[in-house]
Amino acid sequence: MDYEVIETRGILQGNLEGTIDDLSIEGEIELNDTRYDDIFVEFLTSTFLLNVSDDLFSATLETNIRNVMVDGEQQVQSVDLTAEIDPNRIILTLDAIQSDLLSLTLASDISMNDVIIININDLKITIVDSIWELRDDRATIQIIEETFIIENFELFSGEQLLRIDGTLSLENTNDIRLVVENLDIEPYLLLLEDVPISGGVVDLGLYLRGQPESPEIRGFINLSDVILEEMSDVSSNFTFQYDPSIETFAGDLNLFYRTDRYASVNYSFPVRLSLEEGFDVYEDREFNIRALINELDLSIFDDLAQDITGLSGLLSADILLDNTLGDLRAAGTLGVRDARFSVPELGTTYRNINIDILLEDDRLVIDRFVLRSGQGRFNRQGYILLGVEPVTDSRPGSNNDTINLQFNLDELPLINT
Repeated sequence: MDYEVIETRGILQGNLEGTIDDLSIEGEIELNDTRYDDIFVEFLTSTFLLNVSDDLFSATLETNIRNVMVDGEQQVQSVDLTAEIDPNRIILTLDAIQSDLLSLTLASDISMNDVIIININDLKITIVDSIWELRDDRATIQIIEETFIIENFELFSGEQLLRIDGTLSLENTNDIRLVVENLDIEPYLLLLEDVPISGGVVDLGLYLRGQPESPEIRGFINLSDVILEEMSDVSSNFTFQYDPSIETFAGDLNLFYRTDRYASVNYSFPVRLSLEEGFDVYEDREFNIRALINELDLSIFDDLAQDITGLSGLLSADILLDNTLGDLRAAGTLGVRDARFSVPELGTTYRNINIDILLEDDRLVIDRFVLRSGQGRFNRQGYILLGVEPVTDSRPGSNNDTINLQFNLDELPLINT
């Protein structure tokens, strides 16, 4: 049998005094360059004092950790922890630094009886240059079996706000709210890699009430002043609601560029939701999704597009998906008007692009697809059957085509040299 080996060097010393009925244990551990598998800890020291008398005990602990590496990358710069422990109480302080961008300071007093009461006396979270602190002197969390009661938990950083209050329970009635206001997401994006968004502000609200097996949920997420690649002034609002009486999750999404709404989605899904069991989507009940795009100016995507320039034109769509997930129906239209773009690598410009596409249940109909380049012209019509397996029928007059497209090329240049 193979065993993982812990490599370290350090000091372990201690002192034991007293009798079995009245015992005092004092100790100190210091470890350097500790390695276990891909985890490396440069330095760890811990001192402790344990007093045991009859059925009672008390302890104090102080631990300091420096430079935790995983796979050669630093995950934690430092952790400093102190604790005073009694049978029914823990007083805890914690200072942790993950990096120059992220740190945490916490001071709490925990009472452990029939009801566990966590008093948070100090909480400070630093994320890049945003410092979040408690609004009031103390926040409280009570834990009664599977019920959590949260009071006065409100963090702020300048005009930014995070607030949670109410009761969350897997046994009893729920009534809890989560509010986020004016959250500047730019500092948090610096902690992520390869994210196309470089700025924006989030407002969020979530309200949950009712019994755990059938809760009512309402909420919204608003994004404003979003910077997406080279695009700015993008915003959106998203609403959602779960109604347990009809087992439906519904809401809408609206997208804006500057002050113009360029797309919207309305949706309704048959869902059974429970805090204990999660959620199940009914595949045999009716749902619907409707998406609208109203003459979206394609030029707003010009800076995002790769390998093409001079993108322009208008995009419109009205698409409805409904019936059941097991028997999906689709209907609607999608159109492009007077579009234009260039491909510098090919030396080609395509213009007068006009497209009309129809969705008819299981058919995607290309009613019109026209574009010009130079003196040339491309024209296409036809249909594609969706979700249909090809069928071969050799009888005279049979037409079982799943794809039927006709196109015409008239002096259309693909590459200009």
